[in-house]
Amino acid sequence: MNTIAPLGKGFTQWFIVPGMSTPSSLAARDARHHLHPFTNHGDMHATGTHVMMRGEGVYVWDARGHKMLDGLAGLWCVNVGYQCREIIEAVNAQMRQLPYYCSFFNTTTEPAIALAEKIASLTPPGLGHVMFTNSGSEANETALKLIRGYLKLRGQSAKTKIVSRNFAYHGVTLATTSMTGLRIGTLRITSVDEVGDFRHLSGTSRASPGPPSSNASQRRLSHFVRRMLSTRATTRPRRMA
Repeated sequence: MNTIAPLGKGFTQWFIVPGMSTPSSLAARDARHHLHPFTNHGDMHATGTHVMMRGEGVYVWDARGHKMLDGLAGLWCVNVGYQCREIIEAVNAQMRQLPYYCSFFNTTTEPAIALAEKIASLTPPGLGHVMFTNSGSEANETALKLIRGYLKLRGQSAKTKIVSRNFAYHGVTLATTSMTGLRIGTLRITSVDEVGDFRHLSGTSRASPGPPSSNASQRRLSHFVRRMLSTRATTRPRRMA
C-alpha cells in the first residue's frame, strides 16, 4: 500500500512513498533497519518511532495526522520554515543544471564561489574564508582539524587540550562526541583521550596481478592485522612502513 501526501498548501505536486501504510507498520520497519543517533532504541521501539510526514511553515505533521509546532526547527537547520518556495525553486534549478560536484582537486562550482563570497561579506574582518561542510558535526570536526594543523605548523603540536562545557552538544563524530559533555546514565560519552589509537599500513601504487591470495599487499595486510590482534594496542599512533 502506498501513501500519497501533498507537498504543502498552494502546491499541486504530490509525492508517493511506496510501501508506507500505517504508523505502526512504519515503526516496525524503522525498528528492523534504522539506527538513530543519540537514541535509546529499546525505549523508542517500546512505544514506536515518531514518524514525521510533512512540514509547512513552522508546523510539521506526523504519521497519525497530528499537527505540531516545530520548535526545534528540524535540528536547528530549518530556520526559514518548511515549503519555502524560493528554496524549492532554487534547489530544483540547480539539480537540473549540476546536482553535485566536489571542491577537491583544484575544482569547485559557481554556487559555492558565490555563497562563500556572500558569507565573507557578512563576517567580521579576519574571517574572510569559508570551508563548506555537510553538518554541524562535520563543521566542528573540521574546525578541530584546522586548529591542530595550525598549531603543528607553528611548532606547537603539544597543545592538544580542549575545553568544553558539561551538557554541551557539539556533534556525533568521534572527536565532536568527545567534546560533547553528555552522559548516558553514569557513562560519559567517549573521552577525547580515546581519539588517536590508529595504525597505518602503506599501500601500493597499483594492484598486483593475480588473485587476492597471491597479492603481496593482501598477504602483508593479513599479516599486519594478525600481529595487531595478537599484541596489546597502545595509544600512540604509529605508521607502518
